[in-house]
Amino acid sequence: MAGLLLNFELPIGANVSVIGYLKGPYLFLTEDHAKILDYSSSILVEDKSKEAELYQSNCNHHYVKVVGTLSRQDSNLLKIANVIRIKYADSKKDCYLKK
Repeated sequence: MAGLLLNFELPIGANVSVIGYLKGPYLFLTEDHAKILDYSSSILVEDKSKEAELYQSNCNHHYVKVVGTLSRQDSNLLKIANVIRIKYADSKKDCYLKK
């Protein structure tokens, strides 16, 4: 994840797999970054489902691996759109799978 945050020539539009700590709609570099809401070390994880299934899933407040398409929310904020699946980072078990 740190590589994506620091790389200015990103593969926008490419499928990516990123590990971090999920808190609400943001994937943070670490749990400590999430606690202090350090958005400069986060990537927005887009959830377009009607019920915000992704954010209400068991994935929230865990280290996870997010698989989706890399894009930009604006000039500074990275976003993972079209999320396909999220797995717990420590067990490789799915905690969210797109229906």
